[in-house]
Amino acid sequence: MALRREWPRAQVLALLGEAPDFALAVVHFLARRLQHVTSLLEEVTLYTTRERAARYVLRRAAGEATRPLVQAEIASLIGTTREGVARALRALEAAGAIELRHGRVLVRDRPLLEQIAAGYRRGK
Repeated sequence: MALRREWPRAQVLALLGEAPDFALAVVHFLARRLQHVTSLLEEVTLYTTRERAARYVLRRAAGEATRPLVQAEIASLIGTTREGVARALRALEAAGAIELRHGRVLVRDRPLLEQIAAGYRRGK
């Protein structure tokens, strides 16, 4: 769980005005957050859950088994539910693109996984 502290608005505004380096760091932080949210929105809008799961696997795997998958964590990263991730991973396994082993994923057919991730195999 992330530690969260609320700061009085007046203090934050004063600090922003008095410390340009701090203000710039805040701007960079907010820009990165906005970029992440925009990217996630594009992914959720343009790709199915199965395609997003394939894209996640491709980002995390270089053809070898990855660290154990935490489906709730993946779900939050790709904008779906844990159940949606489970269904998507099973669909990728049924298609022959990956193999699930005790919470780990092994890429079996990278070209197929890339096609799925790109949306070329919708409905299959």
